[in-house]
Amino acid sequence: ACVVGGVRLRGAHGNAGSLAHINVDPDGPECWCGARGCLAIYATSTAIEREQVRPLRRATPSIVERTGMMVGRAIASAVALFDVSTVLYSGVIVDTFGEAMVEPMRRELVARARLPGLADLRTIEMSDTGAALIGAAALARTGSPG
Repeated sequence: ACVVGGVRLRGAHGNAGSLAHINVDPDGPECWCGARGCLAIYATSTAIEREQVRPLRRATPSIVERTGMMVGRAIASAVALFDVSTVLYSGVIVDTFGEAMVEPMRRELVARARLPGLADLRTIEMSDTGAALIGAAALARTGSPG
């Protein structure tokens, strides 16, 4: 979600601020939306479980790392587009994969978020989705977490 002035943006079709359909791999598999290489194919529990034919918690280390890389690519594109200084992230993927996913995500951000204004980009993990939305709203209002 994208929160501005304490209000979650919805957009004309309810998709404003969503990273799910940012292209992270132009040659990637087809997404349910019809495009190829969307983040949703690489970083949703449904897509990962379908690809591996096993529960999310049993994902292979290569899938966990790839997920982090793809999330990092999407975040890098979003922060360049929206010119933000802090990204709050959470969700079942982060909760399940933990640091094994977050480290490649941060590595990808360093490699791809190269605009001078992004040098001090902060990434903050929130413990659950509700906390992330509350934190995002607070950040949008005050300029600092919490």
